[in-house]
Amino acid sequence: MSYIGKTPTPVPLTSADIPDGGVTTAKLAASLSLTTPALGTPTSGTLTNATGLPISTGVSGLGTGVATFLGTPSSANLLAALTDETGTGANVFATSPTLVTPILGTPTSATLTNATGLPLTTGVTGTLPIANGGTNATSASDARTALGLAIGTNVQAWDTDLDTWATKTAPSGTVIGTTDTQTLTNKTIEAGTFTNGYTEETVTANTSTSYTIDLANGSVQILTLTGNCTFTFPTATSGKGFTLLLLQDATGSRTATWPASVKWPASTAPTITATASKGDKYVFVGDGTYWWGSNAGQNYL
Repeated sequence: MSYIGKTPTPVPLTSADIPDGGVTTAKLAASLSLTTPALGTPTSGTLTNATGLPISTGVSGLGTGVATFLGTPSSANLLAALTDETGTGANVFATSPTLVTPILGTPTSATLTNATGLPLTTGVTGTLPIANGGTNATSASDARTALGLAIGTNVQAWDTDLDTWATKTAPSGTVIGTTDTQTLTNKTIEAGTFTNGYTEETVTANTSTSYTIDLANGSVQILTLTGNCTFTFPTATSGKGFTLLLLQDATGSRTATWPASVKWPASTAPTITATASKGDKYVFVGDGTYWWGSNAGQNYL
């Protein structure tokens, strides 16, 4: 049979056509299955479905430490594999990381609501408003003004005399001014000099048939007898005294009865002027028990 000029027809080989050199089954078409083959260095290969590739020995071209990290992905192995890292320690993720002495540089923003340990001298800039516990000022003078403590305006400037006054017991009541018109209560004047005279407080009243002398109303009592009057005097405090100007009303002939605490010269009370609208002057000084009375003039007016 001549094959000249004929086109050969391909005939697929089977495992029976291949010498049995340790290969029990061979498929030369799709889905070839090889058992522990030594592939050498293939020109190319697609390992999409390959498994069991050992990282430490089966992959080349990796940087130093990368294979170790892929095999054991710890923070320490990642740090060893990186070449441009900064800092040390564990890997950090976005939510609630714990950073140990980090240097943050200049962050775009930061919320320090729960931060502590911020040094005021180096960690804070700008001025703190008064509402937030600051002074809203950059100088001591401006701070005092902002807080309403300006020296000479809101508070007294310091003086060496203030150190002396600081050791004194602060008086109660109103401070006495040198040119003020004031009422002094329970003050002791020692070796005082009164210029241009002095004025005693006076009280003017009608007696009716009884009258109580109250020195709180005045040490000069100007009283008009409008009835036969029985007097009541205050306690005869030693050294205390008062002047009584005693007048008859338009009717006249009114009488005065003195309390037992009043003592007169020779134990004899003076006879008061009985003439209508006339008056007498009496002076009383206390010795701690009695009022020493004296007739300082009669039948005035």
